[in-house]
Amino acid sequence: MLKVMADGIALRPDINRPALQSKLGRKLIDGELPDSIPRLHTEAWQTTPATKAKVLLLIPQYTRIRRPLDIVADNLSAKNGLHLKRDLKLVHDLKAEGLNYIEEMKRAGVPMGLLRVGTQAKAKGYSVKIIDGAYQGWNDERHAFTSSEGSEIWSYGIANDVMIEAIREFEPQIVGISCDYSHQWGNTRALADLVKSIDENIIVIMGGTHVSGLPEDALRDCPADYVVCQQGDVTFVEMIDALHNQTPIEDVAGIVFRRNGNVVQTRPRGFLPSMDTFSQPDYSLVDFSLYDSPFHSGGKRQVDHDHLTYGFTTVGCDVRCTFCTIPRIQGGWLKMNEVSFDRYLASLVEFGITEFIVEDDHLFHDPEWTMKVFDLLEKYNLPWFEEGGVALFSLIALLPEVSEEFVLKETGREKLFEPLLRAKRSGLTLDRLVKRMRESGCYSLYLAVESSNLEALGTANKPPINTIEYYTQRVLNTLYDNAIHATGGLMFGFVNPTAGRKLYVETREDIEKTFEYGRFLMAAGASYMNPFIFTPLPGAPHFSKLQPYATTNTDEGYSHEFATMNDAPNGEWSKDELNLLRVRSLVEVNGMESYKTILQTGTWPIADNDPISRRINRAI
Repeated sequence: MLKVMADGIALRPDINRPALQSKLGRKLIDGELPDSIPRLHTEAWQTTPATKAKVLLLIPQYTRIRRPLDIVADNLSAKNGLHLKRDLKLVHDLKAEGLNYIEEMKRAGVPMGLLRVGTQAKAKGYSVKIIDGAYQGWNDERHAFTSSEGSEIWSYGIANDVMIEAIREFEPQIVGISCDYSHQWGNTRALADLVKSIDENIIVIMGGTHVSGLPEDALRDCPADYVVCQQGDVTFVEMIDALHNQTPIEDVAGIVFRRNGNVVQTRPRGFLPSMDTFSQPDYSLVDFSLYDSPFHSGGKRQVDHDHLTYGFTTVGCDVRCTFCTIPRIQGGWLKMNEVSFDRYLASLVEFGITEFIVEDDHLFHDPEWTMKVFDLLEKYNLPWFEEGGVALFSLIALLPEVSEEFVLKETGREKLFEPLLRAKRSGLTLDRLVKRMRESGCYSLYLAVESSNLEALGTANKPPINTIEYYTQRVLNTLYDNAIHATGGLMFGFVNPTAGRKLYVETREDIEKTFEYGRFLMAAGASYMNPFIFTPLPGAPHFSKLQPYATTNTDEGYSHEFATMNDAPNGEWSKDELNLLRVRSLVEVNGMESYKTILQTGTWPIADNDPISRRINRAI
């Protein structure tokens, strides 16, 4: 049975973006909701039904923000806040260094989601091609437009004329577009419009975190036909089979489309019950040479030959932070079958992969599994970096001086900590875990510290023990002693609804304390401090409650590097104050030269000549 979706939250690209040009796009602008294409109906399809469709899977070109410091300074002066003099001095200092903008980093990586989808579709007999529109033009950067808020929006990736030629050459009947980042919604929408402008009969299917969180809004705003909400590698293939066989599309679980003037959804698809059915990706679908840069998203590569890739050993997360959408999209924590992971790594090495980036959202949830991961990574001699975020509280819980009673009393999260405490009862300690991690080839990790502010952590449903300096120092000392880089991940600008009380808004004073905590992290052994601005994502528990206080402009917000919340509801800070505060923390904690390196390389500036890097290089 189909369920009609109510008109809900609307996030939109900036109004200065070029308007939609396809027939379907113009109808959507006029408020119409034409039906999604229910079946493949090209002449070739009708005359040769045994031939399966061509499926083109796309990543759009991406954009990034370059916000002029002159506009920031003007906005700060108009607000005349308490910290104006200090803020304007930073603007002056940046301009003296030849820096006239606050700039967003480029972001992209191996499209593992599309690779899994494409692998399944190819296995069913479909002709599949993947085009990474962000990376296949990584150095082709150009000014796209100036936003309604005065920011310069720059695009990088395949230019439209090149993408048009590629689409026409492949002649797909089905196009799948991935939109994992809300900040890139405008580019996803524009790409769907481009496809429909080439041939309105091409069926366009969208997937990814953003559209899974706001499927109804996506189909009201974008000239695509369908949204796949969960288990894309399963749902997508079931869906194109239905289109191929001309069976009722409404029988496919977990999809959303337009029908009879409404946006409708089919029955929900449950979360992945286990990872035992995980299949090896078909790496021939991706040109891995695109990703062979000396730098990746978390710093400098450790191996200067062959390929690196991104991958995972687990999916889902049980922490359930109120700003995060992972539990809604993937469900609770699940680990891969050990035999499957072994085969997975073997296939990577056979293909020529020499470096591995672990994308797990909670790799250390169950240390017994984590230790098996270490064993297998060492077996295949794969240097690796943990990018998904290692929870600081998980490592603190393994310190011998931290009792089980203390952890449970301070956090009240018995179920969350049970696997950690079980491993600890069996004799696992932080020292043993980190030593084994280094032996297995780990050279760097992103340490999710989040905040030094107890109330910010509490209202975000984060365990509070991250704020205890002694335990945090012990963790960082241990990582440093084992030659593992730690990037201290912080978050600031929290705005959270609270039970029975007024809205919680993090104060400027508390934000400054978190930056001081960043200095402490560096002194304790962290290699770099990386602050992000609080960003509630579509599908997150607090997303809808915070929308009255957040921007709806996806080109200006939802990047984590620029503020998504508008000026604080209580006047505590302004949007551009948060934007400049992030730069201040990067400059004051890491140094001006480090900040300039970010702008040059687009990644975290973990140096070659620091003590940890020298020890790592000797070991390789």
